[in-house]
Amino acid sequence: MANMGIGAAMLMKHAMGDNAGNAGISALNPSMPPAQMAPKKPAASALKILTNYFQNRGIPIPQGMAAVQKEISEGLQLLQFRQSIMAIKEMGQGVAQIHFFTLDTEAQLSEDVKHFINLLRKAGIHTVYDKDADPVFMQAAQEFGAQPQQSDQPQFKLMATL
Repeated sequence: MANMGIGAAMLMKHAMGDNAGNAGISALNPSMPPAQMAPKKPAASALKILTNYFQNRGIPIPQGMAAVQKEISEGLQLLQFRQSIMAIKEMGQGVAQIHFFTLDTEAQLSEDVKHFINLLRKAGIHTVYDKDADPVFMQAAQEFGAQPQQSDQPQFKLMATL
């Protein structure tokens, strides 16, 4: 990790934010306090979660990190809860682009997804898009009322209403 360079260090700073991993949600809704971390076990670093994601999908780590950094410079926020990260970019009028990264097991995933869906709803987000239609994430999201639909925007594979 130490030899990944300044880019990874900047990503880590953005990903971890000022409140131990709860960066960004207050920017979506300034009146809402940042989420609280679950005290059960220490959260993995955001860098570890993202690195694992890229490795599992055969994406070269420098290329994946560069893509995330580019998105951060264009308004992407990384929100961490335990061993999961939700990347979110507000698109306006209660719509956001999201993507989910996790190290958690399927048993723990449900609680993480519930946490992020609740954050999105509290921030006034009612429609989400993702370029990847992750079936594990969507199954968990449906348990909490998310309704997947055919995307009305061709650049996204997933659209869901919350």
